[in-house]
Amino acid sequence: AVFVVTNRGSQTMTGVAVASGPFVIQSGDSFVLEPGGVTTTVVRFEPLAAGGFTNELTFFSDGGTLTSRVSGLGFNAPLLALSPASYDFADQPTGSTSQASLIVSNRGSALLIGTVGVPGPNFGIIAGDSYTLLPGEWQLLLIGFTPLAVQAYSNNLVFDSNAGGSTNPLTGRGVLPARFEVSPASRDFGVVPVLDTEFAVFVVTNSGQAGLTGTVNAAGAPFAVLDGAAFALAGGDWTNVIVTFQPTLAGSFTGSVSFLSNGGAATGLLSGVSYLATGEATNVFFGLNGNFVSLQFLVTS
Repeated sequence: AVFVVTNRGSQTMTGVAVASGPFVIQSGDSFVLEPGGVTTTVVRFEPLAAGGFTNELTFFSDGGTLTSRVSGLGFNAPLLALSPASYDFADQPTGSTSQASLIVSNRGSALLIGTVGVPGPNFGIIAGDSYTLLPGEWQLLLIGFTPLAVQAYSNNLVFDSNAGGSTNPLTGRGVLPARFEVSPASRDFGVVPVLDTEFAVFVVTNSGQAGLTGTVNAAGAPFAVLDGAAFALAGGDWTNVIVTFQPTLAGSFTGSVSFLSNGGAATGLLSGVSYLATGEATNVFFGLNGNFVSLQFLVTS
């Protein structure tokens, strides 16, 4: 409700407006008016229960005090709410579908009945396109996003109910799918002494736009993944995977390193040869109860 305050005197008038619940002053709770000046005070009715309500709106000023009676009738009504009020699917690989769950609830005091839809392509309702909710009840709304091209998308959830309508934004971006690449394709460790360790580096790259996640495993002793057994790469990023060859016996060895990811897979061949080194050791001393024994030995292949 709007109340008009006028200064009909010949001097400046200052004052305030005061209301009591469930009536609330929305604007114009204070004023300064020159002679002939006019302003407005807006009062809002916010009942917390059903029934009739009456109270007073009082204007206090140096030009006098006036009281107006305000009244209203509160009734039970549904109130539609959506959480979150909007949703961004962010980056989604083209041709794939991402899902999201939102909550539709009735925050009012009467039965809520309605439907929800999405006009246009790329976004859609998977479950929950209609609802009948008692006060305080809620249900899940499952929505999907399927981009078909590399571009930005936007649309709206459109609600229609006995509590009124609501339009809630949906956004998302189509991006190129994750693409796995590894280099080199295989690795020969060459000839390595027994108990020595040789290292090989494989470079894993995501040449797509969507996130790339994956794991690395080495099969066949004495090959092992030292670092990079799991990776997560944004579009365009790369990382190193370190594989070791640590033979404990002489001989020829073959194995493999396997890469599994959401952007592709690959298996690389690993090979290496080990030999038992030949040479004469220097003196080795062992301390026994304060005495030292000197041993000398020869290692041959």
